[in-house]
Amino acid sequence: MKKVNPFNPGFGLAPPLLAGREDEQRRLTDKLAELTVKPHGSAMMLYGPRGMGKTVLLGWFKDICQHYADEDSSEVSVIGTAAPKMLQSEESALDVLLPADTVVSEIEGSAKGQVLGVASVGGTAKIQMRQRSWGNIEKNLIAVCKQTPTVLLVDEAHAIGKIDIRLYQQFLNVAQEVMTKAPFMLLLAGTPGLPDALAATQATFITRTEAMGIGRLNLDTAAAAIRDPLQSDGYTIDDDALSFAVEDSQCYPYFLQCWGHQLWDIAHAHEAASGKKHSPILSRSDAEQAAAQVELQKTQQYEIRYKEVSKDDRLKAVIGAVAEAFGEAEAIDSGRVQAIVKRALQPLAIPGDQSAVSSETLDRLRHLDYVWQPPGHSTMVPGIPSMMDYTRFKVQQE
Repeated sequence: MKKVNPFNPGFGLAPPLLAGREDEQRRLTDKLAELTVKPHGSAMMLYGPRGMGKTVLLGWFKDICQHYADEDSSEVSVIGTAAPKMLQSEESALDVLLPADTVVSEIEGSAKGQVLGVASVGGTAKIQMRQRSWGNIEKNLIAVCKQTPTVLLVDEAHAIGKIDIRLYQQFLNVAQEVMTKAPFMLLLAGTPGLPDALAATQATFITRTEAMGIGRLNLDTAAAAIRDPLQSDGYTIDDDALSFAVEDSQCYPYFLQCWGHQLWDIAHAHEAASGKKHSPILSRSDAEQAAAQVELQKTQQYEIRYKEVSKDDRLKAVIGAVAEAFGEAEAIDSGRVQAIVKRALQPLAIPGDQSAVSSETLDRLRHLDYVWQPPGHSTMVPGIPSMMDYTRFKVQQE
């Protein structure tokens, strides 16, 4: 059987090994277990810079939910969507929350008044609503969740610029009401700008929502993300080559996948050249060969990020100063970052409240995951540390 490169850089595709997310996986499965035994639900936020594997983790959790009944007698229903798609209109939101062909085995009396008919088919009952609205969707969704605990996974929940804020508010209000009365779990995932985006909806329960930050891996799990899939295909990488790749990746999951993909291709070529007589051992020279292609992929990401921040005059005025500061420290107190931003904006002589302007600019940097503040931390860190080096280089050129 022909071997296929298992590494999948980009596009939210699952890596061959979901390394270093054991804590997040445990917290999610704990919430799922609670959902099946408690009469109410819960909400969680998952956020971090792009390329950290949020979409991959959502996909993993969706699969866990779908197979939960195999491990336990409690069945769980799971819905996966993206906020811009779900909330593009009221109709699309209602379609996601309660499709017209939803089937349940029982409909509570409070919900029956809102349906056109309840026709029994093989011991089940099919809902056909007279007119779907937020009001009757809420009642019927409560009935459905009481019948079968439900998990709603919403990716790109930070994308408030693409969503009618009033529609977002309506959705969150319904979700909160359902969670208080039925086993309904809401998981919102997005970039570091997610908390700010949700605050704009004025949904107060969000401030009490459990938050999980998803950042870079540690050295051991980063090494495993490259080494173990290679070993599964019969390829070995020596310690020097592996250390070189991990250090260059800065333990950033997307770059780890880029490294794995290039190293696997080189190992596969060695195997083919030997007539598959020998199991390839990747050396430092192989890693240096792979580095050229990885650098192209990294630079492409840097250019995309730099263009995003340099489109805005305010952001362009501060990114160099922020990058200089992070050149001297891996993490900086959020108050100091705010002061750096404010100082960099002063030459622009922007009228109005300077503090408000600098705060808004920092929020933009956070939204674009140029920098971010993990939950529970008072310090800020770069979305991609090496991006700061690239930024300093670009600023000096200009």
